[in-house]
Amino acid sequence: MPATYSESEVVKAVVAYFNEPKFAEFFLETEVPIQMGAKSRRADIVLRDGKGKFTAIAECKSSYRADYGKEQLKSYLSASDTRFGLLATSPNRDEWRYCERRGGNRFVEIGQSVFETGVLGGTLDESQLQLGADPKSKSIRIWRYVAAALGVGLLVAIVLLLLQSTKPEPPPPIGEVALIPAGAFQMGGSDSDAETDEVPVHTVYVDAFYIDKYEVTNAQYKTFIDANPQWRKGSILRKFHNAKYLQSWKDSTYPPGKGNHPVVYVSWYAAMAYAKWVGKRLPTEAEWEKAARGGLTGAKYPWGDSIDPTQANYGGEVGDTMPVGSYPPNDYGLYDMTGNVMEWCLDAYDEGFYNHSPPRNPIAGNRSTDIVNNFLTVASLRSVRSGCWYNVAMHVRVADRYGTTPIDASKGRGFRCAGSAMGLSE
Repeated sequence: MPATYSESEVVKAVVAYFNEPKFAEFFLETEVPIQMGAKSRRADIVLRDGKGKFTAIAECKSSYRADYGKEQLKSYLSASDTRFGLLATSPNRDEWRYCERRGGNRFVEIGQSVFETGVLGGTLDESQLQLGADPKSKSIRIWRYVAAALGVGLLVAIVLLLLQSTKPEPPPPIGEVALIPAGAFQMGGSDSDAETDEVPVHTVYVDAFYIDKYEVTNAQYKTFIDANPQWRKGSILRKFHNAKYLQSWKDSTYPPGKGNHPVVYVSWYAAMAYAKWVGKRLPTEAEWEKAARGGLTGAKYPWGDSIDPTQANYGGEVGDTMPVGSYPPNDYGLYDMTGNVMEWCLDAYDEGFYNHSPPRNPIAGNRSTDIVNNFLTVASLRSVRSGCWYNVAMHVRVADRYGTTPIDASKGRGFRCAGSAMGLSE
């Protein structure tokens, strides 16, 4: 029976591997008999060229066995000339390893996936799929065969499903913000992990403000540099970065499949320029911490005093950034307020600022409007909050603070935007 695997990380890996963003993709699955009457699945990777034509570009052999190791996989696949392999690695077969032949019988793992399946009625045989077809010279019109088997009604449903699956991963809207109400909160840390720059805990009143629900993504940042060439990787002035600016990008293009990941390798200057371009600014430290706490008092994290890998991206558990919004939000509806990436703040970094912090709308260094209007002339250390994907739990606490130079662009540093409820750029 044919099946469509939607939102599959395996499929995304295929698209990234073939570097064909104009194509859409899905799996067609057929059952084929093997020894002793058992059955195996063959998933044929198929790409859509945007004109209704579909071409099989690769064949995947997969086993129902969950206890196959790499050697068994090699033996299983070596009997054929298939280039790709899928191996189930969990009893319920919802975890897969995606492998590619790299000469002879040597298979190399190039991806992992967790995905759901959806079954469509009807059948497609090998002649209809044109297995092994050259994607540049052959194509097939799948709907003809589906329509013949299922009728026009199901055809419409399939087309809608395919159109949905071919849409690029959308970044969160720039305007998707949360309103943080005015009021006082306890700022700083008093737990056993608190460091000298987090004390004393003090009462701070913050006016109402808006803050982005999500960290700024690669896709959003690309829109900014496309419109502002002076901030592109090859054009930005050297005094505004530390030579690592957008290090993971190729020219003006972010890494494949990471449009919805937070942008990293951005300096404070670049973050400020983006925020100003969208009519916002960076949050002050006080605004950031009030937002991160989600209305809780004295908690170490946005949801309480304990943390585990289901709640945030930290401790190197994932080994990289995750798409924004991958973890539960706090009570203000804000995502990734701890972990994933460190976030630039508007303030200058002052280690002892809490000893003399103003009680209302505190900001170190200068007034927010002066910083925004003259950010290109700033030279002092700037504050960073949140911790990132490789930081240990101690450094993803909401009270944790860090200071670095405004040119510092690193693999774990990104940002989100904020603004006064009276006017976003204020």
